[in-house]
Amino acid sequence: MAFLQKMQQMLSENKCRELKEFCKAELDLRPEDVDLLFFYASALEALGENKAAKNAFEKLFRLTKDRLFLICESIPDFREGLREDAEKELAEVEREEKDVNKLFFAFKVAVGNGEIEVGRRVFYKCFTLDSKKAIELLEAYYESLHARSIEKRMFFVSVLGLLREVSKLYP
Repeated sequence: MAFLQKMQQMLSENKCRELKEFCKAELDLRPEDVDLLFFYASALEALGENKAAKNAFEKLFRLTKDRLFLICESIPDFREGLREDAEKELAEVEREEKDVNKLFFAFKVAVGNGEIEVGRRVFYKCFTLDSKKAIELLEAYYESLHARSIEKRMFFVSVLGLLREVSKLYP
């Protein structure tokens, strides 16, 4: 447990170069350790090493089949301008994922990167699986956006699109 706490502390203290080197050394010994890979990928992402971060998240997804890592993989793709790749990753999450929290994370990534239509579709699925939980997550997210006006506007446009879709179902 001390091992994980050390990595969490380095990440929370933004000691990303140190975390990257620590994980890199440990991965030489345990190349498929999911925790090490996650923190390594997170450090790479924080350092702007997007291609390497994408590769690490991609490896995590291959090892675990957890679509959370597919969502994480889309973030460096967006940063590298690989919007089509990112959209495909999020579309797979939309199609296959049943966990409302993961779907909501995909929604936040999409909206945060200006993908309003993708965000609308992902949130719609999230809402249809558990509307109460989706609304709780939406409220918390909206409140957290108080300092980021562009993201807040994107969020608002996504919600309007969703409401238009729902209004077609319930005239």
